[in-house]
Amino acid sequence: MTEVYGINKYESIINNIKIKGEKIMKEFKTESEFEYKGYTCVVLAQRLGHRCGYIGFNKENLFYEKDYDDMCEIDVDGGLTYAGGGSNSKYPIESDLWWVGFDCAHGGDAKDLNIIRELNDENEHLNFLLSMSNYGTVKSLEYCIQECRNVVNQMIKINNKAKAKNSFSQVIKHIINGTTTIVTLENGNKGVARLHPDDEFNEYEGFMYAYNRACGFETEENMKLKDYTNEELIEELERRLK
Repeated sequence: MTEVYGINKYESIINNIKIKGEKIMKEFKTESEFEYKGYTCVVLAQRLGHRCGYIGFNKENLFYEKDYDDMCEIDVDGGLTYAGGGSNSKYPIESDLWWVGFDCAHGGDAKDLNIIRELNDENEHLNFLLSMSNYGTVKSLEYCIQECRNVVNQMIKINNKAKAKNSFSQVIKHIINGTTTIVTLENGNKGVARLHPDDEFNEYEGFMYAYNRACGFETEENMKLKDYTNEELIEELERRLK
């Protein structure tokens, strides 16, 4: 059974419907759906005039089936306020992905009156929404798209660090021969890093380049060292370099 964390705080104002045990908004508009670095991102305009952003990912992700309260390290507008989805889920779109999301309905976030007019009929309900106090800044579609990308970038970094930390246990041999570093994994894969004549030798960088090559990471994007320079990994490397 799919669990949904984070119910829209305005549910007392607008109706909700249930689909297979999952509570979702009755009326909203998908303003953007796009892929970014292997993640699916969706921005919805909600009936009350605020936008919400959602980031979807598969079971290989560290955060799959995690509650948003377990993702406090993710920095996004107002913090994460939604987690849900999974197999055959319907919200924010039909998918088998797990989703985390944020909403722009916090203090200082103004309602987009154009969204309210578009998603509400000409009736007392519309007039009521338009008459509500509205202060702060409207968070635009472009802003929400960028916030989705920011969440993805953070998730990639956290996942990479966790994978790197766990996979260091696979290193069975680490050799430094002059300015050449050789790393051997328990599966027999080897990685070699040779110093460029114009560069100053750095044991840490030599290990990381050799290790990445042993793991099969050859592209410039995967070879970036910044994903591995947290304190725990540096301590592990220093231990191996002794």
